[in-house]
Amino acid sequence: MEKTTTLTVQMDPVTEKKLENIFSRFGLSMSDAVDLFFHQVLLTERVSLPEVPLSVNADLMTKEQFLTEIREGLEDARAKRYQDVSEFQKEFLESRGYDVL
Repeated sequence: MEKTTTLTVQMDPVTEKKLENIFSRFGLSMSDAVDLFFHQVLLTERVSLPEVPLSVNADLMTKEQFLTEIREGLEDARAKRYQDVSEFQKEFLESRGYDVL
């Protein structure tokens, strides 16, 4: 398909370089990645973004974003919305009648 429109995106150079590195691992240029995203939106008529990332790359965050994530994580832990894995395992086994040492 012939491309006849130019789209200009403004972003800081550090973000651009990091995105180029990620896309290059998939054999994609920035233009290819944007084109794929737009075609997905056309096919689904939705913008689908994951609710929670599978992993968090602190190198891609600003200091403020990183500190916000830490604060929210601590609030979640205090409210027991998330638990330490060993604590979760203990509670899980005890709730099913297993003796936990």
